[in-house]
Amino acid sequence: MKPPGHHYRLSSLLDKAKTASYELSLSDKLQTPAATVHGIGGQSAIALPTAKFCRDLGLATASGGGNLVSGGVEAVAAAARPPLLLEQLGAQRVEVNQTGIVTLPKFVAGSGAWVADGSSPAAMATTTGSVDSAGKMAAARITFSRRLLLQVTELESAVLAEISAAVADTIESGFFTGDGANNQPLGLLNTSGAGTQSFAASVPTYAELVGMVETAGDADAELSRCVFLCHPSTLANLLKAQIDTDGGELFVTYTDKHRVAGFPIYSTRNITEGKVIFVDPTMLRCVYWGAPQLIVDRFSSNKSLTGAAELVLFNLCDIAVLHPTQLVIGSN
Repeated sequence: MKPPGHHYRLSSLLDKAKTASYELSLSDKLQTPAATVHGIGGQSAIALPTAKFCRDLGLATASGGGNLVSGGVEAVAAAARPPLLLEQLGAQRVEVNQTGIVTLPKFVAGSGAWVADGSSPAAMATTTGSVDSAGKMAAARITFSRRLLLQVTELESAVLAEISAAVADTIESGFFTGDGANNQPLGLLNTSGAGTQSFAASVPTYAELVGMVETAGDADAELSRCVFLCHPSTLANLLKAQIDTDGGELFVTYTDKHRVAGFPIYSTRNITEGKVIFVDPTMLRCVYWGAPQLIVDRFSSNKSLTGAAELVLFNLCDIAVLHPTQLVIGSN
């Protein structure tokens, strides 16, 4: 039961890992075989809340744990497994507790036909397929000095913000540029079967970017949901570019957001500079196994002498592309 006036605080685990009984009691409920089978479970790892856990608490009655969500659980869950840029744009998050490969369904719509009066319509012939997703371990490491640890209970929001940024950066980097080897996921830039567009220079032309739209459209992508993604430097170069034959109009215009040919364009430093992605984010799945796992290291590398501590937060995750041919990668 939640102690009166007590809130779930990540700083309690950092400052008093052995006495944070309330936080550790929730960890026991969140610990699943999905974590231990990959070697990060056990007594040294602390399972942190997930978005799914917060949702379940929100559906419960107050006496059944419903009040816990307002007690800091949701804030810690958001920091330990923050929403990525792809999720903010429409990619779906999938959280599972199984230990093996996750098989996700995908559908290719069949075609209909016109029929004569009194005749039977042809079958739609919808094709059902699947995409397999296997977890890869993302480890975000953050070091706290002795001085910061002494103040950590007063800096909960700052600690959560730092953790959120580190975790999002680690996972997003793999989801965009991972090579599928060396314990990395296969990122969007290396997805097999994706459409391609060649750029004549490091900064793409207007025609080249519109060519990416055409390639995605020819693969039956839902263009109304598609967006461009690129590195901030690439976006900056596009903002400098002009369409000389159209009265010097800016290459990328800004209304509610930056756009190219009417399609929104977003930037993240986790995409390789000079490369551009055109994708419908709703056909992507960000898959997570079990709960995020926290390990507080106070002893390795002379930490016991300096009083510093290192926090390592593990997320077992992968990205799945349901329709690779509708993903278009542009590069020179």
